This record gives sequence, C-alpha cells and structure tokens, in this order.
Amino acid sequence: MKKILFLLMICAGFNACTLNTEEETENEYVLTAEDREIFGTILESELQSLNWTYSPEEIKFGAGFFPYEEDANYEKLREVSEKMGYDTKNWVGGERTATAAVPIYHPNGDWGGDARFYFKNNLIICGYYTYNDVVYSMGDEAVFKDNSVLTVFENTEIENIDFTETEITLDFDNFSDISPKSGMTAVIEDNRLNFYTLRTGAFELTKSYSEDDFGYIPFDAAFDNDGKCAVLVGDIDENGNKKSRKIIILDSLLNPTDSGFDLYDTGFIQILYEDGVIILGSSSTVSLFNGETRDNTENYKLIHYIKGMSSCDIYGNGTRVYAITDGTNIFVYSGNFTLLWRSYYNDDEITDNYIYFGDMNEDGVKEIFTTSLTSQTTIKYILTETGFSKADDTDATAIYLPGDFDCNNRFEYIFTDPTGTKILNYVRVSMIGYT
Repeated sequence: MKKILFLLMICAGFNACTLNTEEETENEYVLTAEDREIFGTILESELQSLNWTYSPEEIKFGAGFFPYEEDANYEKLREVSEKMGYDTKNWVGGERTATAAVPIYHPNGDWGGDARFYFKNNLIICGYYTYNDVVYSMGDEAVFKDNSVLTVFENTEIENIDFTETEITLDFDNFSDISPKSGMTAVIEDNRLNFYTLRTGAFELTKSYSEDDFGYIPFDAAFDNDGKCAVLVGDIDENGNKKSRKIIILDSLLNPTDSGFDLYDTGFIQILYEDGVIILGSSSTVSLFNGETRDNTENYKLIHYIKGMSSCDIYGNGTRVYAITDGTNIFVYSGNFTLLWRSYYNDDEITDNYIYFGDMNEDGVKEIFTTSLTSQTTIKYILTETGFSKADDTDATAIYLPGDFDCNNRFEYIFTDPTGTKILNYVRVSMIGYT
C-alpha cells in the first residue's frame, strides 16, 4: 500500500502529497510548529544558496514515503539528489517521513517549477523539482522551455589547439560574420566595413567600405550561403543612437548591387542573412524580409532586448536555432522563434555583447560563445540534456571568435590578445586522437 501511495504522489505531483491540516488524524505524520520552523529555515538556506526565490506562505509541509528501489522514478530521484550532495544512503524504502512542497521562481520572477523535499534527522536527503513534467536537480537553474527540438548533446568539451600568431592588428567594433562560401570575414572597424581573408596563416584586408561609399555608416553585415552579403547601414545621432536607413546587398565578389531596399523602421541594429531571407533585430523585435520581393513577411515580438544575435544549423541536418543576448542573459529560439531555452543570471555576471556558434570539438553539436569587448572575456556554453551550460574550459582572459575561416569544413578560432591590444591570432583546432 505504501508503494502505491508513493507512485501516486510522484505521478500526480504536489496535489497527491499528504498535507497536514489542523484536523490531522492520529494515523498521519504530525509536524509540530517547531518542526515546521526548523524545516522552513533549512529550505530558506538551501533555496537561497541556489538562487531560487520562493514565498514562505506557499510551502506545504506534509508526509511522504521514501521510494523502494523498484518504484518508478527511483533511480532518477536518487541521481538528482546525489548530484546535490543529499544523503541518500539514509533512504529507507517505504519509511514515512516529513516532506515539503513549494513553487520556486527565478531571480527575475519567472516560475521555475515545483520543488519537493524529503527530510530526515533535520537534513534534506531527497530533493528535486519538476518543470513541464520532467524531474530536475535543484542545481539545474536553467532548463529547456521546450525539450522537443534540441535532442542531441555534446560528447566532449575537450579541445586540442595549436596557436599561430598573425601580423594584423584590428580595433573592431563588431565581428559580424564569416562567409560559408569563401571564409571571408566581415568586421566593423571605426565606422568602416572591412573584409579579411585568411591566407598562409595571416588575415589580409581584402575590401573596405566607408560611409562615403554607402552614403550611410555600416552597422552590421551578414553572409548568405551563396557568398552574397547583406549590409545594414544608417546614421548615428549626436547622442550616439543608431538610426537604420537601408539594406545594401553585395554580390559574392563583394560588389554593391541594386537589390537593396530602404528601411522605414529606423530601429534595426542586427542583421542575419539566410537562404535569401534577411533577418533584422531591433530593440526587442525580430523582422523577416524576403530578399527578392523586399516584403516584410514576419515579425516576432520578444520578451527581452536584442544586443547580439546569431543563428546556425546546430546539428548540420537542417535544425536551425537562433541565439540572442540582451547584454546579460542568453535566449535560444527554434526556427520559428519559439523559445527553447534561456539563462537566468545574477547582476554580477559579465555583460555579453556578441554571440556566435561553433563546433570546436568536432562532435557534430555546435557550442555557443558569448564575448564582451569591454571586459575582454569569452564564455562557451555546451548543449546538455537539461539545457546549455557553461563549459569548464571557458577562457575569461581573451575574446575567442569561432569560425571556418579557411573553408575546410573545420572550425578555427581567432582571438584578441588579453592585454587588449587587439592583435588577432589564428588558432588551429587539432582533434588528433579523436574519432
């Protein structure tokens, strides 16, 4: 009978929990006022240490049974509890014990899930939360909003790299994009759009456009698969605010064409170019334009600002995702801009200015890189079964920019000198010993 009750509680969530009331019967597990105060203090300490917020008034104390080894979810509950260091060796299958159930929230107020804890000897010995009917460790602070799209995960974080320093010095405002056809690299420097080509281990300036060439200041640029380049241009007012005015299309030889068009919404600051579709990001809206008809086909209103935006076929099989940073958090969307995952940072996290994809360990799953020009830092995020997670090999001493710069279907890095002199280095990723 105890086993049946436990299974019902797990399947039905908190509603199946035997909660105490003032009319508790003599057969129920009775929590004294002192017990509730002790367990409440334990919960407060645990949840605060994990950056979860909650309302003490929403805690429901009660009783539950520890699972038997043959019970449903036994291995999962043990796994997520041990991940947090809870003392699972004191589990006694079927033993009745004190429990607590409480909704938990992220620092920004978003609902995070429903947490449940089991106590013994004034210690948490089982704890987890559920979100979208999936069980998670209490330490999994940013999990999938939709776990039906990203289903293949990283095999290894390890990268073996060889360094070759180049001669070029850049003072870039925005590392924009890399041509999948030629490896040409677009960089915004001092209100100029410069294109660099990697030759014999060094980056050479291939072409350059200024405000005089375009009639407007170049803000950002993006390559399509066929090597064409879409350039977002506009004005900058006396307060430093950008006003986008036009899209200019360059052919695969980087010569201007007459395929561009004017922009009547002046708020665009980011551009992507995919299969003839131009994707523009404004303060908090993504707008899609047909490159041939120039029609605005779709608009997506986001829940956050857009400071950096990138996209990729994350598995190389047509599964396209978008990664966007608002300067603090990362948001990952599906091809139709359904939110799949987001981070929840505290105020002491670094500001992420730019965001890129790259498969640097060649396991077939691309990673996300965020960079900050002001703090000269890079953070790499790898795709795990619960969401994106900061990699252990993150280097916070330089800006690493991933890309296939020599078009050999293998990613490389370029990175800035940690002293801030902006000397770009070319990094060959060598996966010798990996299959």
